[in-house]
Amino acid sequence: MSTSITSIQLKNSVRTNIINYCIANKPLEACGFLLGCIDLSQIRITSFVPVANASVNPETQFSMHPKDMIPIVSNNTLTIVGILHSHPGAAAIPSEEDLSTYWHDIPSHWIVSLQQPIIEIAAYQYTHMSQSLSNFTSAKFSIMRAQYHPVPITVIDDEL
Repeated sequence: MSTSITSIQLKNSVRTNIINYCIANKPLEACGFLLGCIDLSQIRITSFVPVANASVNPETQFSMHPKDMIPIVSNNTLTIVGILHSHPGAAAIPSEEDLSTYWHDIPSHWIVSLQQPIIEIAAYQYTHMSQSLSNFTSAKFSIMRAQYHPVPITVIDDEL
């Protein structure tokens, strides 16, 4: 991702759809794609497309189900401007696993925290994939890890 994203506009109805979907899937992590457009350094979100979580540990991880995902990513009339997942019991900040994503080229990464009392939606741009070596039981593994920065979200009326 070469363009630095400085702001995101989110339609209020899309925000409501995101929150309702994440709550309906709690205690599992919910996931999906955000569609819209990019104008210079600004993203405008026009819709949210839920994708089933196919992870073997859906309470703490997400893995998009290919049956739902493939039609979206292969449709060249849609512009994917974000990937979203929920943290049912954690803050809306990227976990180590989130930072090891293969989705780092997507312009924005969203996390919905369902911790009470307030539901929080945060967006980030992942940048600067770096490689680190980890030693697990004397075998070395190369782990790609993204750096990130938060991107402010402005909720707008649906008519705008």
